[in-house]
Amino acid sequence: MSKKSQVLLLLILAVATVGATIYKWVDEKGVTHYSETPPAKQKAQEIQAPPPPSTAIEGGKPAPKTWQEKEQEFQKRRAEHPQESRKPEPSTQLGPLPPNAISEYLATKSTGISYDFRSGRVVAQFSISVLARPDIPVGAYLEFRFENPADHGNPLVVSRTVGVTPRNIKEDTFFVLSPEVEGLKCRDYEVLVNVYESGGKTKLLGSHRQLIQSRVDAARVHSIEQMLDDLARRKHSCP
Repeated sequence: MSKKSQVLLLLILAVATVGATIYKWVDEKGVTHYSETPPAKQKAQEIQAPPPPSTAIEGGKPAPKTWQEKEQEFQKRRAEHPQESRKPEPSTQLGPLPPNAISEYLATKSTGISYDFRSGRVVAQFSISVLARPDIPVGAYLEFRFENPADHGNPLVVSRTVGVTPRNIKEDTFFVLSPEVEGLKCRDYEVLVNVYESGGKTKLLGSHRQLIQSRVDAARVHSIEQMLDDLARRKHSCP
């Protein structure tokens, strides 16, 4: 095999999907070819693509997952739970905990609300953790717009920019806390994440909607002890 053919084969194998088949054949001029599709009028030899890079444990810690492995997990989850990719509809009544949403560019990993009782009132913060898909570019601007219980027309905005770590690895996981809020009811609140190409917000790449459920009605809480007791016994302080 010539050096040029060897390089071509390595390039094809490098981009082939796991378990894919590579075809090898020699044309009428004696030139060896490799491709992911068989030739139309030529007998070809099938070559199995190599397995993905090992994630064996090194030094007691698992090796970090590649972008390809994260993308495969993302697509598998999306196929197994297609209902999670639907646009959630805000609810005014307490129901089951909302599922973690999946959109074109983001997947929700977790959500939550932290509560505190100060000077006779409940103060809370929404939280959300999202996984960015591999095709989000470095420099992309994520704008998290949390629904404001006190003013529904004035969302609470927090932003993040997709950067790189000191080891030159693109960031893909973002944990975000909202500003402190008051006046929570027992209902689902929405956080809208707009994904822009850059901080200039001139090009919107996509949006991600997630519901976060409050199981505390702030108007019914009179002490931190009562709130903790309600959450422990009934899992909520709702009417």
